[in-house]
Amino acid sequence: MFSWFGQKRYVVATVLVGLSGLTAAPLLGVLNRASRKILDSDGDFAVTSAELATACGALIDYETSWTHTANWGEVFTKEEQAGDYGAEMFTDLSQRYLSSGEESSQAIPPSAKPPQNIVVMLTVAYLGEEPTLENPLTSATGLQQALNAIVSLYRKNQLQLAHLHYAPARFGDDLDADQLLVNYPELVAL
Repeated sequence: MFSWFGQKRYVVATVLVGLSGLTAAPLLGVLNRASRKILDSDGDFAVTSAELATACGALIDYETSWTHTANWGEVFTKEEQAGDYGAEMFTDLSQRYLSSGEESSQAIPPSAKPPQNIVVMLTVAYLGEEPTLENPLTSATGLQQALNAIVSLYRKNQLQLAHLHYAPARFGDDLDADQLLVNYPELVAL
């Protein structure tokens, strides 16, 4: 962690949560509703940050389905640099395998099976320090603390940026073990 005496400290942090899709498939419904609300609001920050906090709460509820995690981020002294980095993270994560959240007009076929894996990607920015988001996530306890920290930052009205991505984007799509390795190489098994 870095700190600069007398200067503002902007942190942009990304947290990835990998889950077993076979046990966490209902989570896709929560994530799709959140995406719908964000899209319907044209990305309004108040709506986006609220839905990100809702997604964190849902992830905590599915703790027994967690399989992998990862986190990374950067610290900046200028808000513009933090904003640019946040935009880079948005672009990177939105290009990951099926991580759009865009709705499909097609009905889910009755034969659709739950995905093998789900990856939820959360990016936030805030002022100051939050060690639970800035230290490497290597355990379920650390991941739970990081998700709770995001919810706390939201409740304290301290989020400066909030992005939510997930893959696959809808029930009926799949993310197999090989695709997980190729598209999310930074994930660490829990």
